[in-house]
Amino acid sequence: MKYADPNCCPQCRGPIGGVTRCATCGFDLSSPAAQELWNLFIRADAVIDQARSSVMAPAPSPATAATLGTADEPAQAPVTSGPPPVPAAQVQPARPRMNFTPGSVLLGLGALSLVVAATIFVSLTWGSLGIAGRAAILLAITFAFGAGLWFALKRTLPATSEALAFVVLAMVSINVSAAVYEGLFSLDQVHWGYPVVTWALLIAGISYLVQPFSFREIGRRLYVVETGLGISSLAGAIGVSSFVWE
Repeated sequence: MKYADPNCCPQCRGPIGGVTRCATCGFDLSSPAAQELWNLFIRADAVIDQARSSVMAPAPSPATAATLGTADEPAQAPVTSGPPPVPAAQVQPARPRMNFTPGSVLLGLGALSLVVAATIFVSLTWGSLGIAGRAAILLAITFAFGAGLWFALKRTLPATSEALAFVVLAMVSINVSAAVYEGLFSLDQVHWGYPVVTWALLIAGISYLVQPFSFREIGRRLYVVETGLGISSLAGAIGVSSFVWE
């Protein structure tokens, strides 16, 4: 069946027999619309013939297809070795900086208030408690703040961690001072350099435990612990040198 059939009306497909108007539907066969339809029918027949021939033609063998593909490909220009690419400059990550936000300032004031409250508590209740009770209370408070510091680091709270680290270092200092005041381990009878070196070693141990964990959890070390380690190292060096000069 052909769409472009000169013996059929393009509108109703009825017989026309060489007339200028279809006797069945009255379509004007000499109009521009009839000419446009005739051209469309010719193109439709051409598309159908092309599709039919492609279906009926045998598929080319792999060797023939490879030969045709090679023949159709344009010749590639030889690749010349140019200068090696310049590696891009590595961008160093920006070092974290400590930002003093209102929240961090409030946390710092809260930590300072806790230290003051602990000092007042120790000074007022020191006489009514035994040595064991005093030591147990101070150690319990210190370990409680240490647990809070661990929890704050696990929750990725840098400002809270800084505040709690300050409290922990302050409580360790209070514990050492109280031990010297009460004469525990005869610290009140030895050279003053021994308590200082002991305190410096305790701060160094805390820094050794806290700083790697802090770097792993929040991506940086705690500034308060770094400052405390620097001060305690200086004090420990002075305490050690006092053994030599005295």
